[in-house]
Amino acid sequence: EVVFNEDSADIDFRVESDGNANMLFVDGGNNRVGIGTASPSNQLHLESATSTTMLMKNTGNSGSQIDGDANRSSADSTIMGIVGKWNGTSVADMLIVSGADTTHKDDGEIVFRTAPSGTLGERMRITSGGNIGIGESSPLATLHVKQADSGASVHGSADQLAIENSSNAGLSILSGTSGEGAVYFGDSGDNDIGRVRYNHSDNSMDFKTNASVAMTIDSSGNVGIGTTSPQTVGGGK
Repeated sequence: EVVFNEDSADIDFRVESDGNANMLFVDGGNNRVGIGTASPSNQLHLESATSTTMLMKNTGNSGSQIDGDANRSSADSTIMGIVGKWNGTSVADMLIVSGADTTHKDDGEIVFRTAPSGTLGERMRITSGGNIGIGESSPLATLHVKQADSGASVHGSADQLAIENSSNAGLSILSGTSGEGAVYFGDSGDNDIGRVRYNHSDNSMDFKTNASVAMTIDSSGNVGIGTTSPQTVGGGK
């Protein structure tokens, strides 16, 4: 083996390349390594005036990965993260945090944060059980979109999607002026056994049950039951 500075003296080590005076720099006093810098601020610091990239390439039949391992003692503690900074200010990050099982330490969550004005705030979380919360760190549904807390809870038979706000809450389906907006109901035998549809081309709405249109409301408010062309308000066939 070849050992540099075997006596552990406070001595820096520098390798120069063609055009870069600090291609490799070892800060002996602070135990840091710099690539492209003589003043590394972390254990490993990569710096360039053009673009800074890192490549891990495996030419065999296996993958490459980055591992972050930390023995955290409490839940919701950062294990590892990726931080984006704008000229030194953190503006967005992705954190892998510890889960609730602090005994076995075998669960975790992913947190996404952004900063509208210099202060990072959580925007989305994927829980250890796979639920996704947008604006909610403890999602009550498979996908829970929350603007403000309502104090309500989801129904056990409808906990795939939750949209929550402290006042009005809603869902928008936006279509072209000649398109349609619809909600379909399906099962293993028919993927549109039921439907609620709004047709923007003639501004009508229809309701389908058992794969057939059961009721239509036209642009004038005429209601047809058993007909798709109602003639009078409340008219049926």
